[in-house]
Amino acid sequence: MNDLHDHYRLLLGLGEAWQVASVDLQLEENRVEIALQHVGGKVACPECGVKTISVPWAGKRARITLMFEAFAIQVLRACGNVQRGAELLGLDWSFTMSGSRPRASWT
Repeated sequence: MNDLHDHYRLLLGLGEAWQVASVDLQLEENRVEIALQHVGGKVACPECGVKTISVPWAGKRARITLMFEAFAIQVLRACGNVQRGAELLGLDWSFTMSGSRPRASWT
């Protein structure tokens, strides 16, 4: 494994069971794409079957990471308009309202 990939794994707070497969820095777009892989294989119980495991960067049953949610809340508050904020973030308006509203202060 290369040192840069280990660096990103540590930044994300991932344990040894996870590896950073690739890092794509897109400076012009202010974007970083990080591909992860679980090196322990599938998480399966012989009695129950495949199980969902928790990861340190997302809440239970979350569709987005905690860091992205915090960023999205800041963008939405700065826009003063949920629809405009959702457009900037590339999110559906209904997902924006149902996903982060309970944890956000809109005032």
